[in-house]
Amino acid sequence: MWLLQMAQHEHTDGSQVELDLYGQAILDAVRIANMGVCITMPVEGTVRGVHVSDAALAIVGRTREEMLSRNMFDFVAPEDRQRLEELHRRRLAGEPCEPIIETEIIRGDGRRVPIAYAVAEPPVGTSRGIVVFFWDISSRRAEEARLRRVIESAPDGIVISRNGVVLDANPAAARLLGYDDAHAIKGVSLHALMSPVDTEAMTERVAKMREGVQFAPRVYEAKRRDGSRIIAEITSVPYEHDGQLAVMGFARDVTYRAKLEAQLVQSERLVALGTLAAGVAHEINNPLAVMSLSLEDLANRLSPALERVDQGERKSIAAAIDELRAGVDRVAGIIRELRAFSRTDTAPPGPTNVLESLAAAERMTTHQLRHHTRVCTDYGVVPLAMGHAQRLEQVFVNLLINAAQALPEGRAENRIDIRAYVAADGRVAVEIKDNGSGMDDAVLPRVFDPFFTTKSSSGGTGLGLSISHGIVKQLSGEIVLESQVGVGTTARVLLNAVAARSFATPSSVSSPRATRARSQVLIVDDEPSLLTTLRMLIADDHDVTTANSGEAACAILLSGRSFDVVLCDMMMPGVTGMDVYARVAHVMPELLPRFVFMTGGACTERAAGFLAQNASKVLEKPFTVATVRRVIFELTHDQSSYAGPSA
Repeated sequence: MWLLQMAQHEHTDGSQVELDLYGQAILDAVRIANMGVCITMPVEGTVRGVHVSDAALAIVGRTREEMLSRNMFDFVAPEDRQRLEELHRRRLAGEPCEPIIETEIIRGDGRRVPIAYAVAEPPVGTSRGIVVFFWDISSRRAEEARLRRVIESAPDGIVISRNGVVLDANPAAARLLGYDDAHAIKGVSLHALMSPVDTEAMTERVAKMREGVQFAPRVYEAKRRDGSRIIAEITSVPYEHDGQLAVMGFARDVTYRAKLEAQLVQSERLVALGTLAAGVAHEINNPLAVMSLSLEDLANRLSPALERVDQGERKSIAAAIDELRAGVDRVAGIIRELRAFSRTDTAPPGPTNVLESLAAAERMTTHQLRHHTRVCTDYGVVPLAMGHAQRLEQVFVNLLINAAQALPEGRAENRIDIRAYVAADGRVAVEIKDNGSGMDDAVLPRVFDPFFTTKSSSGGTGLGLSISHGIVKQLSGEIVLESQVGVGTTARVLLNAVAARSFATPSSVSSPRATRARSQVLIVDDEPSLLTTLRMLIADDHDVTTANSGEAACAILLSGRSFDVVLCDMMMPGVTGMDVYARVAHVMPELLPRFVFMTGGACTERAAGFLAQNASKVLEKPFTVATVRRVIFELTHDQSSYAGPSA
């Protein structure tokens, strides 16, 4: 055995038996592992074989005579021969070399076989023998090729890094980071691709990962080539790359998901705010209704007395009353708009006064518009439209804010025109037009896409127009944008017009008492001051009975008394207005069309659903005496045309 014979050249003492055993064990292990062994000696600048194992002959596909008679470098792939000869020269010079080398050999049949080999250099007398152990790595290369194909075609980005530097990446990772070619990422530092905070977090996780700690995926903010930011969910695992430990990271773009989650959080906050606002509104609107009714009564009572004072004092008192009335209206408007904007409204679309929704949207955006632009309005006479007041307010607010944000800062000629009119096809049209920067043909088709925005990262979420488009579409309407760069943008909302019954008093009737006897009215509310004030204000024209609780109302109604109108508060302790309505439905269903519900806000899901089903007869607190009188007149003079609330 060559390996044993080489050992005998230097050892002739009692350790010979031990060396023989070691040599035999090594050869047996090599044979079992199917590794080729080739023992060579340097001869006149070449490397000649002096022994070749059977396994080596099988791998190389040559005869023993051929292997022993030729320079060993003749069997190496031509393009790799120079590199291997240089490694051989360095080894003979005593320089450190790679412990395992990979190359390809050319078999006798011309086929290439990838191999890996390791070299040992035991002394043989005065010469240095070279023992080469090599093995076929074709199966490993094939497996690596399959893995590479999987990595290359993976939809998620895959990045291999070591010490914070990218060693390799797949095309999906390149696309994720805004590069055309994965090779462009190689050598790039992770510090250039992530924020300092995220880089530090990843470094800490990688250090612990090397200690065997496993981590769940983590969300990082990555920087694209063009400077934009994306949110990526990255799963990292230890990975051996080129014989050394590295980290393989699987990255998935979750920017859209992150924005949806942020929107969901915001929606949940709004729902919570809506619940709180509904409760607060109910508590505020009761005394506010009393203030509104009392103020109206006060103005009526003072009117004759003001005729006897001088004109200056009369104007001063009238101005004070107007200020009080404006204050009450402002508080009522704030509460109404807060409820409308923060709740999830399930009410179906119905006849809607578009001009009122426009006015509310103007009020809500006044602070954003008044110091930035001039707003011009042109409201024509338009019919009611099929819509939903609060949802349309949201649409108009979004469009007004978009228009304002399209205007340059500090430009004196900034202008927004708001126009309402009847379109040629009979639909109700609302236009909001700005003279801002406008949009080109490449941007315009995408403006309704979720999260698409032309603003900076702090200028908008890209959801306003998408939400507005969805709302208008749900209302069976249409929203159209027209834009020209340097000229401005026009947003047009088109809604179906409807012929709907309103509470308007016919002009030929000056007073309900002129055509009908006194009506029987039952007022139900747990607010004593509201009961007292409302009764006092309508008692001249109607016979009024009051009940300060749901229980008292049920007792009165179920006693058999008949009423022309029942003004019933929605939310009361114990028996609510909904409960009163339900009990009456079983005993006196003919009374149901005469119910009108007074509400300061739906505080519960049940109440919101009830109002959604019975929205045709609702008085929102605070209301005016004139509104109450019109409701009573309508119910007592046009019963046949009114479809009352459903049970």
